Amino acid sequence: MRIIKLFILFCVVTTQTQAQIQFDKRYPLGLASVGRKVVEISGGYICAGFEISDTNTYNNNLIVKSDTNGDTVKTLYIPPPDSTYWNLYNEDPDDIFTDLIVTNDSNLVAVGRSQAYNPTNYYDYDILLVKLNYNLDTLWLKTYSHPTDSAFQPQSIIQTSDGGFLICGKQRSFYNTNWFGFLYKVDSAGNFQWYKSYNNPGPYQAIWGVIELPDHSFMCSGTSINVSSSNTFDSYYFIVDSLGNLLTTFPVPSIGDDGLNVIEYSNDNNIMILGLENYTTGNIDPYSNCIYKVDYFGNVIWKKTYGDFYNGSPLGITRAHNGGYVYAGGSDYTAAGFHAYIHRIDENGDSLWFRNFSYSGFDEFWDIKTTADGGYIMCGQTGGCNNNGGTCFWLVKTDSLGLLVTGIKEKEIFKTATLTIYPNPATTYCTITAIVPQSNSTGIGKKGASIILFDMRGKQLLEQPLQTGSNTVQLNLTNYTSGTYLAVLVLDGYNAARVKVVKE
Repeated sequence: MRIIKLFILFCVVTTQTQAQIQFDKRYPLGLASVGRKVVEISGGYICAGFEISDTNTYNNNLIVKSDTNGDTVKTLYIPPPDSTYWNLYNEDPDDIFTDLIVTNDSNLVAVGRSQAYNPTNYYDYDILLVKLNYNLDTLWLKTYSHPTDSAFQPQSIIQTSDGGFLICGKQRSFYNTNWFGFLYKVDSAGNFQWYKSYNNPGPYQAIWGVIELPDHSFMCSGTSINVSSSNTFDSYYFIVDSLGNLLTTFPVPSIGDDGLNVIEYSNDNNIMILGLENYTTGNIDPYSNCIYKVDYFGNVIWKKTYGDFYNGSPLGITRAHNGGYVYAGGSDYTAAGFHAYIHRIDENGDSLWFRNFSYSGFDEFWDIKTTADGGYIMCGQTGGCNNNGGTCFWLVKTDSLGLLVTGIKEKEIFKTATLTIYPNPATTYCTITAIVPQSNSTGIGKKGASIILFDMRGKQLLEQPLQTGSNTVQLNLTNYTSGTYLAVLVLDGYNAARVKVVKE
């Protein structure tokens, strides 16, 4: 009976893995393009960002809809080329979408900056807010200006409990180079309700993320200048009431530059705030990823710093399958250049596994989401995909372990790959035999072959490199607790084979 149960469990895991769809799609749009935010919808994904076209040096807002295989269904540019800005200055406006959310009525709202609609001078930037359906038809479009400020730079947006929307970001006037943070509140139809700016502490302040608290106040995260510490950038987060009035500020001073980028709810309804920090002087390097977990009142529950990821930043986070979190970003933690990465942590912020993805010397993920089939979808930018040296709009889909799932091409390459374990169950030692084919793969994952062992929480316990051909590895289970583990044969980042390992 025990053997039958183990066999059934193995079949279920294998079936789920095969049902997952993996893809790595690069869209060479214009001279350069970037995906900033991605959401999953029925039948595919929608990603918002921007591109620089072949005919100018300015950014154009861009939304790409793809199917479940990552193939493009529709591409939408907002605004069209014949905008007000074009007519006034004979140039394309400089527009960027920075965030995209699914609304409560199963539509989409995208927010970004725009010069296209009501420019008052050459340097004017307004907030652009667009509501669309899943077919990317525009339901309404709004722009918001400030009478004395020439630059609104929105960063992110949330839908509030009253059905409206709250936008956060930074702003400045043409005559002042210092930025202020701002919050801009509109109703469900995009009509203005209230606006607040923040410059305490100052003289520079930017708000990168905002969430609504249960009492309808809001917590914001961002960056400010510490004038008492050689004008370094400091992290901070603060709470405002339902009308944007400042209640409490929590500065996070440090020796070097640091900032908090992303704020989201945790699995236990506390708050996760992600950012980067540098506690060195005289040099901007190195930066470490850091995460704060705080309660509704801003009290720190725990803080974790991950020193292995340098000179980059976490840019998106999602709740992981089976608990914990996965966050994504970009970092030049190796000498091989700037790589995109995803990092899986448990509920206490302890590292479970880390994956990097790269085509070129500059690759970056701006967002990550869990998917309905048990995997993860990331968007960002990657180089080496067109002839002009620019970056491409990038969409990557992995399984729940952050590995690429073999498709038709990879199955042909890896069809001779095998992984066997004996004895299984085992008490102290077991022998793993792996047949590794010559892959010649051009995949984006870590190159080479290895066996990775996971526990049932998804924590990576060891990684044993392999050679092409037949490999025999003795696995010492002595220090592991009794239970079930998962051994995966990984080839160039692909999940080529897997088998359960039972420790008695």
